Amino acid sequence: MSDDPVIAIGTREGYDQWSAFYDQDDNLLIRLDHQEIDARLRNLAGKRVLDVGCGTGRHAIPLATSGAKGTGIDFSEGMLSLARSKPGASDVTWLCQDLAKA
Repeated sequence: MSDDPVIAIGTREGYDQWSAFYDQDDNLLIRLDHQEIDARLRNLAGKRVLDVGCGTGRHAIPLATSGAKGTGIDFSEGMLSLARSKPGASDVTWLCQDLAKA
């Protein structure tokens, strides 16, 4: 057991820090999530799609580049910064918003 103290941080700060390596994590749940999204969300060309909690844009960007009119909302500027830097990101409208606040 480590003697290092546990430091609690807020959720937003945690996601901001996680954004630096979020897409590189080999996370089984993320892989399963992709399979379900790919299977269920097809033929969305011309339709409006809102990705709430969009993170790094792993769903919003492919949906938008396939012809959907995409908007991604997240409360982590770190996650959105990474999303905005990806190829295809210009096809998505990105909004930083905490949905728990007006």
